[in-house]
Amino acid sequence: MGMEWRNCKLYYYRKKRRGKRVESHYIGRGEVGYSVYQHDRFKKKLASEFKKADLELIQRERETEKVIHTHQNNLRALIYASYLINGFHMHKGQWRRMRHG
Repeated sequence: MGMEWRNCKLYYYRKKRRGKRVESHYIGRGEVGYSVYQHDRFKKKLASEFKKADLELIQRERETEKVIHTHQNNLRALIYASYLINGFHMHKGQWRRMRHG
């Protein structure tokens, strides 16, 4: 993206890389070119801000998942201990009351 001065006039070209080459596409000159240039800059800035917000959201979600996972493991350990204290044991993935005598 860039405004270029050519023959004392301001022109707007969009640049796009194709392999090793950079292609220029003429958009407009003067006020029209400048308006499109401003619009493109605004869209690029907005996209950048959305990407930043998405990355922050992903980071917060990961932190929340870590906390949930920690609490889940702690709760599982408490339940396991509670069953053992109350006379149960694990048999093939199921809790069963221990036989006495």
